[in-house]
Amino acid sequence: MYIRTTTYAYNPAQADELLQLNDEHLIPRLRQLPGFVSYTYGLDPDTRRGVSITVWESREAADGFRTALGGMVQRFQLVGLVIDPSQVYEVVRQIE
Repeated sequence: MYIRTTTYAYNPAQADELLQLNDEHLIPRLRQLPGFVSYTYGLDPDTRRGVSITVWESREAADGFRTALGGMVQRFQLVGLVIDPSQVYEVVRQIE
């Protein structure tokens, strides 16, 4: 399994729009992608930063995530999201 982490800057005044896009468009798309396992999303209004963590069955699925989103990245950018480059890591330990 692989973890893909993405950090970003956002405007807390646009958090409702950001979360709506997330809930109505991103999450349904994620659930349809081959190799998708899970998604965690966090926001910190004090630092104006956020993080998303997705878990994938394969490196190929993790690497292909942004491409699979198509124009959705631009929709997030329109509500003020400034996305940093993502990182992909192999899961070597996991505790639940």
